[in-house]
Amino acid sequence: MRIRLGRLVLRSYRSHVMWLPSGYKDPFVVHMVEKINEQDGSSYQLGAFMTEGEAAACITRLESEGWRDLYINTVPVHERLTDWHWERDHGGAP
Repeated sequence: MRIRLGRLVLRSYRSHVMWLPSGYKDPFVVHMVEKINEQDGSSYQLGAFMTEGEAAACITRLESEGWRDLYINTVPVHERLTDWHWERDHGGAP
């Protein structure tokens, strides 16, 4: 459980009290439709959406056109390096 009061984050696990960096903003979450290249293991992006439902609909449409080996990659997008670094050090969004 987490409670956020401005920059103060109270949690029921690990560090119970944490301070967010000044100006911290929660990341946007983007759902990217990607295809994996089975020959070399690389992947490339076919589209990105704000909701998982739209990404799933895109996969359904592409598969009806003959595309295969598609998946959804969910990615948090940060505005500042400071926010990304804080989340990396503290195990995810507050």
